[in-house]
Amino acid sequence: MQCYQYYAYSFVLFSIDVVRTFHDNEAKQNGYLYSSEDSYLDSSYYKRLIISHIRNKTMSKLKENAFAWLKQFHAAGDSLNAEFYIKEFYTEEAVLQFGNHPLIQGHQNLIDLFKSQFARLDMIKHEIEHIDVLPDRIYQYAHVSYKIKGDNEVIKIPGLAVFHKTPEERKIRRFDVFIDTSPLTTKMKNLGLI
Repeated sequence: MQCYQYYAYSFVLFSIDVVRTFHDNEAKQNGYLYSSEDSYLDSSYYKRLIISHIRNKTMSKLKENAFAWLKQFHAAGDSLNAEFYIKEFYTEEAVLQFGNHPLIQGHQNLIDLFKSQFARLDMIKHEIEHIDVLPDRIYQYAHVSYKIKGDNEVIKIPGLAVFHKTPEERKIRRFDVFIDTSPLTTKMKNLGLI
């Protein structure tokens, strides 16, 4: 990342004159009259403009990669194959915090938890609505649709999740989920599944 920042900054310094020339020519074509010494058109203005553009492009690429990873993550979970899902996307000592429930840690504990949950379901489907990407985590707002075994109703619930991983990491160290699953739990109780 630091190497990229060095090249980006070099690009900024190299590009200031090119951008200024383009900006000046466009201003002249549109009939704007100003002197090249105007304070808002100094080098720092162009540096900020270019750095902002580079930062936006970098964040856009990070978000694009995070979104692609999330789609793979959810496809694995939505397959209802707990062992594959956990081993593929969680570190050996990963921690799951599901709302106010006790922390679950480690592959085997996570596999056991998800196997018991998946055994009661015919379908899970995650629909990502929004994500924010930070250097060490991803925030996601999504709707999760559930279909319980022996029932045709699809229950759709909004939720927020925090994935603790860097953009370079494939597996999460920690997963925090904030979702009100009471409609799902109530339905399972009514069907005698819990």
